[in-house]
Amino acid sequence: MEIKGYEINPNVDLQLADLSGANLAGAELSGADLSGANLAGANLSRADLSRAKLTGANLPKSDLSGADFTLARLGSAHLWRAYLVGTKLSAAMLQGTNLNNAELSLADLSMAFFDGASLWKASLFNAKAVGAKFSKVNLRSFCICCRITWIIITLAGRVVNKKNRPPERAAGVPLA
Repeated sequence: MEIKGYEINPNVDLQLADLSGANLAGAELSGADLSGANLAGANLSRADLSRAKLTGANLPKSDLSGADFTLARLGSAHLWRAYLVGTKLSAAMLQGTNLNNAELSLADLSMAFFDGASLWKASLFNAKAVGAKFSKVNLRSFCICCRITWIIITLAGRVVNKKNRPPERAAGVPLA
């Protein structure tokens, strides 16, 4: 498959590529290097980006619903207002990633690493975060709606489980 003059396939080198607004729905990009790529407003719904490298990639307002980012590296990526409903981010590395205003409802964040990430006004309604690590994270107005699966995660250096999880609240109501 070719999009905007770029060959789209597994393990491809797309560093610094301009794929803004591209329709990559269902694309097979496992192991691809998209470091620094511009994917603003792109449709990557249901795409396979497992083991992909997206360090410093620009993905604001992108549709990433149902995409697979298992073991992907998204350090310092920009996902402001990205739509990640039902996205699989299992064991993904998201250090310093901007997820402000991102929609992560129903996402699988199991074992993901969010060191220094910003989740300001992000929504995680019904997300699964078993074993995820959230340290030094900006959680201001973080939307941890009432059905997130916490079980055991590390949140800002503190283990959160059923006994000491943050207070539950209705969708859209900011934390005090």
